Amino acid sequence: MPVFNSTGVLRKVLLCPPTYYELVPVDDFARTAIERGAEIDKKKAQAQHDELADALRNAGVEIYYTEEPDPTRHYAVNARDFAVNSPEGVVIGRFKYSERRGEQVAGEKQLKKLGYKIFGRIERGCWEGGDNRYIDERNLATGIGERSTWPGIQNAQEIFEGMGIKVHGIVIPQKWTHLDCVFAPVAKKLAIIMKSEVPEWFLGFLEGREYELVDIPADKVEGEVALNVLCLGNDRVISFKTNTYVNQILKSLGLKIYDPDLTEFVDYGQGPHCLTFELERDKD
Repeated sequence: MPVFNSTGVLRKVLLCPPTYYELVPVDDFARTAIERGAEIDKKKAQAQHDELADALRNAGVEIYYTEEPDPTRHYAVNARDFAVNSPEGVVIGRFKYSERRGEQVAGEKQLKKLGYKIFGRIERGCWEGGDNRYIDERNLATGIGERSTWPGIQNAQEIFEGMGIKVHGIVIPQKWTHLDCVFAPVAKKLAIIMKSEVPEWFLGFLEGREYELVDIPADKVEGEVALNVLCLGNDRVISFKTNTYVNQILKSLGLKIYDPDLTEFVDYGQGPHCLTFELERDKD
């Protein structure tokens, strides 16, 4: 069962181990951390990554790992970004920063080993997985901020058009890096969103598709990746322990929350959505 939504029951994911994880100055979160002299605690990062994997397994999700990560690609732990899954196969993205280019090699090798088809490749501009959230089976939203660009989105539009899926470019402030930091479907037709950080037309577009939108004021989560959560389907979401403001809101909506401790990632701009590449979901 391929991925073609963001809220059906999640069955399988690909993770990349944090073996070579180090801070890389490719977004405001990381650059700020580097400026203050922060460094990754490798032992702690591994333990927390294992805690994320355990939470996924406890939710019934099968875990697979990239077996041969490149030791020079320190952000490959963000398994989300090298590609996007689709009904017809995986679409390989294109990174903006040289420090991340090449991550797709190990990721693609693992996908092929697991038997997943490569449907297309972005060959111009930039287009990264973290900028993408499915709205429904026929609409995919892509952020345009720090990373993805209009030429990349136009290339994606051409690829997805062959599947009957429309790709929509959503302009967001660069400080949020990817769309997955300002918009998150958390159940069927239910999403948390920073209304102040997306275009007005996008709110209308979602409401026109019968979405219930729960506003998260940007000033409540400034400098955090509070919306970088992963929907598991069946009213379940993986968030993280220090995401107290959003976790309370999600619980008030009747959702079950898994909250592993992920401080070695979320403190530097990477949440559960960043760390997971969806291999299979049920139809929602």
